[in-house]
This record gives sequence, C-alpha cells and structure tokens, in this order.
Amino acid sequence: MNIRLRKLLARFLLFSVLSGLGLMSMNLVYAGASEVLSGSRAASLDSCVIPDTDDMRRNHMELLFHKRDQTMRQGIRTYGDNEVSLNGCIACHAAKDDQGQYIPVNEEGQFCQTCHVRVAAKLDCFDCHRTTPETN
Repeated sequence: MNIRLRKLLARFLLFSVLSGLGLMSMNLVYAGASEVLSGSRAASLDSCVIPDTDDMRRNHMELLFHKRDQTMRQGIRTYGDNEVSLNGCIACHAAKDDQGQYIPVNEEGQFCQTCHVRVAAKLDCFDCHRTTPETN
C-alpha cells in the first residue's frame, strides 16, 4: 500500500473515532439534560407528544422541519394540544415565574436555551417566533 493511501486511511480512521466519541459525549450530555422544568405544563404530564424522550431529543429538529415544510410549503396548518410544532412545545414547556408570568424559553436556564448551550447549537428560532405561549 502506498504512503498516500495509508495517510488517507489513517485520517479516515482518526476522523471516524473522533466522530464516534463526539456522538457518545452528546448522548451523555442528553442523558443529564432535563427537558421538563417545574412550573411548566409538561411537569404535570405523564408523557410528551412523542412518549420516547430519547427519540424526541435526537429528532426534535426533524419533527419541527417536517412541520415547517407542511405549514410553509404545503399550506397545511393543524392545531391541537398534541401537535408537534414550535408553538405546541413552547405552550407545554415554558415555565412560569413566581408572579405567574411565562419565562421566555430562550432565557438562561430555560427549556430551549439550556440544551442548546450544552450542545453548542445556535438558537435562532426566536428571531421570528414567540418565546412564550400566546396566552397566560
């Protein structure tokens, strides 16, 4: 085997190992994450829209992208308590403060912001979308 091919193979193996370690550490980060905050509607429920919490953690962006595509590109708008949508997530996971007012989900220590900081993901949904439910 020539030297160029060996170097390429070595880089590929190193990249594969590092990628695997990255995924393992992400799972450890998720394992310690709490998606339910006291004072939120979610704290009083037995399960989420998708009962498998690990599945929701791994795939929430795909679910939101699917919903976005249905709404924005196909004109399909559905509403309801068990809806997979950004509004549905916020309505359920936004916590209230001592005065009974909703705390924005992107504030420090809140539902969305906490996990996004852990995984170093930019949280730009709220450049356009509400950070609290529409009604108190």
